[in-house]
Amino acid sequence: MNLLVITIYVISLSMLGELFRIIRGPTFWDKLMSANVIGLKTIMLLVIFANQYDLTFLLDVALIYGLIGFIGIALIANRLAEGKRDYD
Repeated sequence: MNLLVITIYVISLSMLGELFRIIRGPTFWDKLMSANVIGLKTIMLLVIFANQYDLTFLLDVALIYGLIGFIGIALIANRLAEGKRDYD
């Protein structure tokens, strides 16, 4: 078994832990951070998968997914900084 395939399995298993944190997270911030980490791990999986199986179009998908995730987190942080919602 190739090292990259083992890495894909390990990252996938670690995403299950983040999913547990989203479901059971005591605060909104725990849930938001876990969702962000799942997005980052998804990008890592796409890049590793693209490298392993020589699927270069997945690199474009990972780039767009990363940009959408960054914009989403920036919009949430901006809204919270303006004081529209308080999740404490």
